[in-house]
Amino acid sequence: MMSTGQSRLRIFGDMVHFLGLCWRPKTSLAAETLFLREQQERKVQPRRADNPTRLTLVLLSRWFNWRDALTLVRAKTFVAWHRKGFRHF
Repeated sequence: MMSTGQSRLRIFGDMVHFLGLCWRPKTSLAAETLFLREQQERKVQPRRADNPTRLTLVLLSRWFNWRDALTLVRAKTFVAWHRKGFRHF
């Protein structure tokens, strides 16, 4: 079990890391997206979130309206986007 001091340090570290990610170039973001897709294809199991991670996500969710970022997409539309992107590639 983590102590309160360790939890606060972890949350502070997560915030600093997040702010650093805000200034990353687009190519870096694209590379991370590709890496995460590769993980999904290989069926890598995600780690279970601990309490400091949950608190960080709650704080970040209050910082911006994440619901506006969600988009509902039909599978047919997604496949069409994928094929179009692959043709451009």
